[in-house]
Amino acid sequence: MSADKIEKKDSKKKVTDIEQGHVVIDVAKKLLRTTWGMRIGLGIVGLLLFFIGYIIGNWGTSELRGEVTNKKGEINDLLAVNKRISDEKMKLNGLVTDLKIRLSDSKSKMRFLKQRVKIRKPLYDALEMWKTKNKTETEEKLYAALINLKSESSGSMGLSRWFYDTAIRRLTASIQHIKNGCPFPADSKLSVEEKEKACHSTILMTIAHATEILPAPKE
Repeated sequence: MSADKIEKKDSKKKVTDIEQGHVVIDVAKKLLRTTWGMRIGLGIVGLLLFFIGYIIGNWGTSELRGEVTNKKGEINDLLAVNKRISDEKMKLNGLVTDLKIRLSDSKSKMRFLKQRVKIRKPLYDALEMWKTKNKTETEEKLYAALINLKSESSGSMGLSRWFYDTAIRRLTASIQHIKNGCPFPADSKLSVEEKEKACHSTILMTIAHATEILPAPKE
């Protein structure tokens, strides 16, 4: 078969295809001019729009779902961080509270020890004064110690109160013995000098051990 014949055949085929296309278009136009044709056309357009909308909607929904999932993950991460911060804050608050309690206890102990020094110092001075038989100075120091002892005993209860009362009674008795002398039985055969020595020793021992019975500061 020659090239001219083939070319003519192809040309005829193209013309035929074009003519068929025009025929289809003409038929479609005529069909659309009818009521049923318009309805069918609108139905086809509606279906196309529906499928286009469905595809676009699904794509948009999938994208939104992905964004929502990402946001949920971010929110969960933030909540976890917030919980850790809250837990650390609670721990720090607990430590601060514990430190405040310990500081308060330490301050209370310091006040207690300072008050105890106000008792021990005049008792030590009274002991030194009494060794030289200085009655006046000894009495003054014992009174100072007694005043501070009563102040420290304020608010004490139970066994602690009994210890304080015992120490107070001992110091009060020592003051009275210094003023009036120590009591001895009427039938005592000790001489005056021996009684004075015995009384001096008794008061000396009482002063030296006056604070041994006192409660120790709380740890």
